[in-house]
Amino acid sequence: MFKKILIANRGEIAVRIIRACRDMGIKTVAVYSTIDRDSLHVKYADEAMCIGPPPPSESYLKPANIITIAEVTNADAIHPGAGFLSEDAQFAEICEAHKITFIGPSVEDLRTMGDKAEARETMAKAGLKLLPGSRSSRHGFRRSVKKGVVESAEEAVELAEKIGYPVGVKAVAGGGGRGIRIAHNSMSLVNLFHTAKAEAKAAFGSAEVYVEKWIENARHIEVQIIGDKHKNVIHLGERECSIQRKRQKLVEESPAPSLSSKARQEIGNAAVKAAKSIEFSNAGTIEFIVDAEDNFYFLEMNTRIQVEHTVTEMITGLDLIKEQIRLAAGEELGYTQSDVKVNGHAIQCRINAEDP
Repeated sequence: MFKKILIANRGEIAVRIIRACRDMGIKTVAVYSTIDRDSLHVKYADEAMCIGPPPPSESYLKPANIITIAEVTNADAIHPGAGFLSEDAQFAEICEAHKITFIGPSVEDLRTMGDKAEARETMAKAGLKLLPGSRSSRHGFRRSVKKGVVESAEEAVELAEKIGYPVGVKAVAGGGGRGIRIAHNSMSLVNLFHTAKAEAKAAFGSAEVYVEKWIENARHIEVQIIGDKHKNVIHLGERECSIQRKRQKLVEESPAPSLSSKARQEIGNAAVKAAKSIEFSNAGTIEFIVDAEDNFYFLEMNTRIQVEHTVTEMITGLDLIKEQIRLAAGEELGYTQSDVKVNGHAIQCRINAEDP
């Protein structure tokens, strides 16, 4: 087990990780931007070191600074929290090179599932249903070198006419509801295609987008999965996050009130199948779009702990942060699917700053 963990994040998730480490007898190191020197996570950790000046969005995302502090403080693992670094394959690779454990999935899984187009191809091969869209194996539609990526507005319009409107234009490297535009006709698709590419470039550093069928009034269901390095994978139930505004989640709820018992079992099994297909280890979620008839389609995989993980913890009694740490240290799950019992109902509500 680790002796000391550096938390490469701030705010609520950092405090959450420190609390879990305290319970496990593991020392913690907090990092902070100068503007955050009086923050709770800084006071709560066993050690704290400044990582740089404002803006925090930059100082917390500098791998060189984080690795340096980890080495100076003799941290043997880094927990990236729930932010950008948690899905950064390059950062995980840097940790590996410095013999510091990255508390998260493998570099290979981060690369495969972090690329939305590649993830869709991988899950299709695993047998999961996908919405019709810009995949190389459907509709005979394949021009780009990279699977699923649509290079031009003309290509997007040609595809949309085959699969039918409305369609969604989505950032390949996207997340958090960013880089998505919905088109209901060819004229709007041309304009929104360029808008989506520009937003994707600004938000994620990559302008690559893909196109898929958009289901109106769909439900958004995500399944919490957890796996170890010994090829054991189970799910911990689902969360419904259909209540959104501007594609930002507002309410997370578990169990999902909209699912039938049959659909709940099938979607849980599909999530485990997806995770096993890539030999996934650590905690993550498989996200699905569900239509009015309970047909569900793979949307994406989040290879990290999410803000809403506490909803699952409340109804299962499991501490997912502690589980992450144990699994990263090489321990086995220690329980099977039949051991997971859901007790009660949990809801998380969020307040989003839309126009600061």
